[in-house]
Amino acid sequence: MEEENSVKLHGMWASTYVKRVELALKAKGIGRAVTTDEEAQEKAVEELLEKMNIFKEEMKKLFPDGDPVINQVKDLGLLDILMNATFSPYKAQEKVIGKTILDSQRNPLIFSWVATTS
Repeated sequence: MEEENSVKLHGMWASTYVKRVELALKAKGIGRAVTTDEEAQEKAVEELLEKMNIFKEEMKKLFPDGDPVINQVKDLGLLDILMNATFSPYKAQEKVIGKTILDSQRNPLIFSWVATTS
């Protein structure tokens, strides 16, 4: 009879969902056995680490010198991010509008800045 009124709850002790279920079971007077599946969690973490290592190795094959974006721009500041966000789609905008937005002869410094960060 006790077996029928008990619930086996799988979860982590810090989970808010598990705490809610525990409170609901306690309010209804149903016995519970909380078990943490540590072995399954450790196995999942190991599998994730293996997959991340495989991904890391493949990325090293694709980019032997490292990440090309990080190698080009060492110190990326707020102004660099704002300029890149403003002017990075300028080529597409020029094609749609039909006018030159960023001219390399009129604004060589801004043009070179956008060209190096995008």
